[in-house]
Amino acid sequence: MATIFLSCLGKEGLREMALMNLSKAEYAKKAVSRVRGCKPAFSGPTFNEFVLQVEGPPEEILKSLKEEKILAGLPLAKFYPELSRHLLVTVTEMMPRESIDLLAEGLKKVLK
Repeated sequence: MATIFLSCLGKEGLREMALMNLSKAEYAKKAVSRVRGCKPAFSGPTFNEFVLQVEGPPEEILKSLKEEKILAGLPLAKFYPELSRHLLVTVTEMMPRESIDLLAEGLKKVLK
């Protein structure tokens, strides 16, 4: 499937998709960074995903967001115990900006 997908995209299509992913992930990182109680955990470049540090237990935050029909990320404590207040947030070309804005709004409600 991957081979067919990439061959259909072509060289320029792959480049456009990569730029779109880069742009949307940066947009998401900035949008959630404006929410009180959220901040990017690392300052490096972003492509498709980033680690978000949150005030409060990530599992409870995710549960509250899920009630709002928002899937926000993956808690990292299971894989990295030192990141017990962190979520891995993924953004791809398939995620519209409206969904990113909903994520930021949902985090504002949960972390008030």
